[in-house]
Amino acid sequence: LHTTSFTDVTGDHWAWLYVEAIKAAGITSGYADGTYRLDNQVTRAEMVVFILRALEGGSYTPPSYTSYSFSDISGHWAADWIEELYQRGLTTGYPDGTYRPDNTVTRAETTVFLLRAMNGSGYTPPSHASYSFSDISGHWAADWIEELHQQGVINGYPDNTFKPDNIVVRAEVAALLTKAFNLTMPSLTP
Repeated sequence: LHTTSFTDVTGDHWAWLYVEAIKAAGITSGYADGTYRLDNQVTRAEMVVFILRALEGGSYTPPSYTSYSFSDISGHWAADWIEELYQRGLTTGYPDGTYRPDNTVTRAETTVFLLRAMNGSGYTPPSHASYSFSDISGHWAADWIEELHQQGVINGYPDNTFKPDNIVVRAEVAALLTKAFNLTMPSLTP
């Protein structure tokens, strides 16, 4: 198998080229131990970093903020990242004034992160009369999901479901970032 950039990603994993694409783009460097951890669930803080690096490049560092818009991010490793994405209008918090940076991100929430990053802070997806997946009608993110699917960025499961409330994992995020931001796929073979 092809030698990959991470010790835990092999050339036979479905996401390995996507992981290589986001590594080459500087969106991720993985963990200090040389792993990528394909099956780790993605937190809101991690998603913010992925999005900003996808938008700005791998060398991007957010400005340092002295105050924050959310009551629960001061002292968090991603506080400046979160505040920057919030200031750009690309993420929001909860009605109680928190951001909950260590909460995991669902597949539905991921569609909102990506479409706002791709289209700007004022973006709202068009209303869709019908949906490609059997389990999203009536879901708060149905139009977001359908729009990202229509754009060819996200897919559902073989049983025609989307599972919008499933937590997204790092393998999925690699594929989604690669597609959403048209990253160059490396020409590698396993």
